[in-house]
Amino acid sequence: MNRRFPAILQIAAAIWLFAILPLGANTPVLDDKIIRERLAGMDSLAVDMIDHPVVRGYLRRYLVNDRKLSAAIMGRTLQYFPLFEKYLRAYGLPDELKYLPIVESALQLSATSRVGAVGLWQFMPETGRAFGLEINDYVDERMDPVKSTRAAMEYLKSLHDRFQNWELALSAYNAGAGRVRRAIRRSGSRKFWTLRKYLPRETRNYVPAFIAATYLANYHNEHDILIQVPPLDLQLSEPTLVTETVTFDEIARVTGLSIELIRTLNPAFIHSFVPGRAAGYIVHLPKRATLAFRDFLRTAPENRAGFLSDDQRTAAPQQEQYSRKSFVVREKISVAELAGVLRQDLWHLRAWNNLQTDTLEAHSSIAVFVPVQISRWGPVARKILADLPFLEPENLPEKKINSQHEVNPDCCRMQVPHVYIRKAIRLDRLAGQLSGLSAATLAQRNNLKTNQKIKTGTLLRLDL
Repeated sequence: MNRRFPAILQIAAAIWLFAILPLGANTPVLDDKIIRERLAGMDSLAVDMIDHPVVRGYLRRYLVNDRKLSAAIMGRTLQYFPLFEKYLRAYGLPDELKYLPIVESALQLSATSRVGAVGLWQFMPETGRAFGLEINDYVDERMDPVKSTRAAMEYLKSLHDRFQNWELALSAYNAGAGRVRRAIRRSGSRKFWTLRKYLPRETRNYVPAFIAATYLANYHNEHDILIQVPPLDLQLSEPTLVTETVTFDEIARVTGLSIELIRTLNPAFIHSFVPGRAAGYIVHLPKRATLAFRDFLRTAPENRAGFLSDDQRTAAPQQEQYSRKSFVVREKISVAELAGVLRQDLWHLRAWNNLQTDTLEAHSSIAVFVPVQISRWGPVARKILADLPFLEPENLPEKKINSQHEVNPDCCRMQVPHVYIRKAIRLDRLAGQLSGLSAATLAQRNNLKTNQKIKTGTLLRLDL
């Protein structure tokens, strides 16, 4: 006891000094009574929202000391919370667990701890492999948002099945099940706040940090923390399963996206390529680019030259990347219900319209952003091919605007129109249905015979 006394004095002195330091004129002040009332009024299926000095310490960090960090974290929720909510529902887990990666990684996909934990959910290598994540010299799926989230759901579910208590399960997620079991034995209790002192120091503060992260996500607006909205390309991304080897350079040339953006969305690939394997890997790209990328993957390798032409690199940047559509609410409606009607994510709808309430009044105006898919057809080709069932027509929204939050990648529209054959057909029959094009012209342009059967997946060049 005597050996610990000086250390305790030092900690107490540090807390006292921190408490009496004068605040700057512009430093936000936390209202203890309001925070206490809000915590007491928050329903959580995961933990008891207890007002505790350690919780207050984390709240001061989020709401006073590191407000820029908090703004960045809340911006990243637009990228990851829709994904977390989807898998939490699928596994039947409490929705509040989506706040856990705020504590673990500040919602940074490439976050790495000093002990080697990696990713949004901060998996150690052995734990990641135990839950199906591939980790080697080429791939680290701890940084894949979909696969790591699925693994985290399985891990959290297994811990809750073991302890039947989410506060203990979260503690085990941080320190390991063995340490939590030992704390239970030493304390003679299964209540977190009773056995807390028997846990490792970092784990003692894990549940309090989770409570503070939950408060931040729900009340950041009330503390004037304006979220840093990430580019729409990061918010509206989509996974594609890839079984063959594809380089980032090929993806960039096919889609017009920058290699930097491709790396940002896919840090799980250690080198700048996707290794080939039968089970495949997930590649994440902006939704507006996935059609072009999937067309490329469906096309036979010998017919891909048009996708990878130098025109892709020299084309002018595509300015119109997202369509902004406005709606007027006819009657009073909740934001959550409206999100379902519009088939938009609730987090996106709130951020795009700076909504501070859960309900919209009648005649309110609401806006959504829809990706304009990168197209491979010129306007003349689109008119000719629109009614042909074996060809993929272009589908462009009527109204387009520039995204104010968007990096403008190079456009991938080809200078010479090409078509992707969706159903096998003879060249002369195809020419008969394309006004103004002869079989001889098509054959010459594509080094084919006029009566040759064109296989599914072939990319044809048109002379228009």
